[in-house]
Amino acid sequence: MFTIHRDISWRDNDTVFDVSKRYFQKNDIAYFSQPVNGYPYFNNISNLADSTGSRGWIYTVDCKQPTVPSSAVSVKGKSVVQWIYTAFAN
Repeated sequence: MFTIHRDISWRDNDTVFDVSKRYFQKNDIAYFSQPVNGYPYFNNISNLADSTGSRGWIYTVDCKQPTVPSSAVSVKGKSVVQWIYTAFAN
């Protein structure tokens, strides 16, 4: 899990994707993103990759899980972003 607390670098027009990408770069955390349905999507963070139907990354913003891509969620007025790696039982 990665917890990203608001800092002075966050701009009102930033998205969750923007601040997360900067955080990963600043902290030398390997990541891979690619477009999915026209939106950038993190499918690998710190060598933990998504696998269709069995595991993957979810994110929360102020402890709520949005239902839209991270690049569509503004951080204006938000305090914390968390990326959580989940494994689903089959």
